[in-house]
Amino acid sequence: MSARLRVLALLAVTAFYANAGEPQMSKEEWLQSTYAKVAAYDVSKIPVTKLEGPYPSPKGGHDYFFFPKRNGMIRFKDGSWICITSHSAHADDGIGDITLIKTSEGEYFVNRGHCCPKLGIRSTAEMIGTLDSFLATKGDGPNATLLAWMPYKIEAGADQPATKPADKVPAKDKPSTPTSKDGSR
Repeated sequence: MSARLRVLALLAVTAFYANAGEPQMSKEEWLQSTYAKVAAYDVSKIPVTKLEGPYPSPKGGHDYFFFPKRNGMIRFKDGSWICITSHSAHADDGIGDITLIKTSEGEYFVNRGHCCPKLGIRSTAEMIGTLDSFLATKGDGPNATLLAWMPYKIEAGADQPATKPADKVPAKDKPSTPTSKDGSR
């Protein structure tokens, strides 16, 4: 084996074992952990920040930006609010860009749009003054895609590891003919 091949093999082995023994979170583990932290926030102590914008978007609509340090709160003109926390893909831990918000209604939403150094969102509304108008915005996704805010719920109890975004449940097929209470047609 040539010296060059030995060096490359050593580098590959070193890179493989560099993070050995260090726990790496999955996206769902990050969401579950962050969900628990956000649920415990004392909202009276979270710094209130604001959305920067609107700025005309070259792609149509209006761009708004939120510059989170770690977490923050946005209060809307109608009195509603969101607590917001993000994780950047630049952490290089495999989680990627992800933002979790808690609303004044107690609901949680997630968006996987780019959030470093800012969370950029796009809206057709000229002003975002309500929670509903914020939730209608889209995050900047890969390849110029726009990503909607998705409802997020922990499916299992706090001691269960399984989590996933809440999906819209499709309507069940209705029977083609009416049935009686005992199930006969």
